[in-house]
Amino acid sequence: MTVHIFSRSKWDEPHRLRQQLAGLLSSGYQVEYWSPKSSGNLNRLNLPNELRLRQFRFIERFASVPFVSIANAIFLYFYLKANVKKGDVVFNFLPELIWIPRQRCSAIISVLNDDFASMAPKVSAWWVRWMLKRMAAKADAALYVSTLLRTKYPAKNGYLFYPWSDFEFFSEKNKKRRDVILYWGYISSHLNLEQIEEMARQILDSSLSLEIHLVGPLDSLVSERILELAQKFSCVKYFPPRSLKALDMERVLCGLELLGKDFKNAGAVEFPNKAPRLLAYGIPLVFSGCALLKEPYFIEYQENISALVSEINEKSDAIDASISDYFLKNNSKIRLDKIREILKKVSLSSN
Repeated sequence: MTVHIFSRSKWDEPHRLRQQLAGLLSSGYQVEYWSPKSSGNLNRLNLPNELRLRQFRFIERFASVPFVSIANAIFLYFYLKANVKKGDVVFNFLPELIWIPRQRCSAIISVLNDDFASMAPKVSAWWVRWMLKRMAAKADAALYVSTLLRTKYPAKNGYLFYPWSDFEFFSEKNKKRRDVILYWGYISSHLNLEQIEEMARQILDSSLSLEIHLVGPLDSLVSERILELAQKFSCVKYFPPRSLKALDMERVLCGLELLGKDFKNAGAVEFPNKAPRLLAYGIPLVFSGCALLKEPYFIEYQENISALVSEINEKSDAIDASISDYFLKNNSKIRLDKIREILKKVSLSSN
């Protein structure tokens, strides 16, 4: 049996559930990861032996427009018909995969990790919403990254499927001062820069010995604003993309997930993909503009930096305990066992 994963994300995009899922499945199955030809050359470095990268034709421009979506759906149908063999399984991240040659596969598992309808132009939002509903309803099972998505796009077999990690967490705290507030990820208009600026102002006004580090790719639409913030506030520093291992993580007090008002997919964010990587260092994630899970390691920002620092210090033991519990219950073995359980259930129900 081969597992086919269809996605619009190219393989080397960082911090993606699609790639994490492909790596997980390759530990138990032969996996083919499919992405659009327009996503560029395939980087095959450091691929697991059981994983192959494949490409399909896909029109990226105006993809949410009905007639473009239908054209993409036709392309996908014939790619599946030509490449998926009887007994194979398809994990689908594409709303456009609306016509499926069912005789060619034993199971279709849809993965809903974004509310694309909320981000689509108003003129085509209805169409994207219809595709997402069909994507969930016609699948044998659906995996969701939030309760909102599971409620909005129901499936006959729906399961919450949050990010997981095999990182080891060491609760022993280093005595080095933790004086860095870290945003690590893509820096765009989705980041609440007004809140970052107000946070920086409070740090300077209160004489707190803290720095705000912004680390990641910089969207051209906000690059000038980021440089202005770094010049205006001595506590704000920007760094180009780099791994967490390349940073002095012993200095980091907390991570940030501050979403701006224009980020229309905020309701679908309950457990950011970056969270497990930060939790592995014992670092809680401070959030606003979304509703993360009610866990001690997720702390809602209340617009007061001094109160935030006090809360993290006072709840340090509870944060550590909840992080340890997370890694016990969310690892590759548990996730792979869950997928096998789902596939077994789907197989039994189809017989």
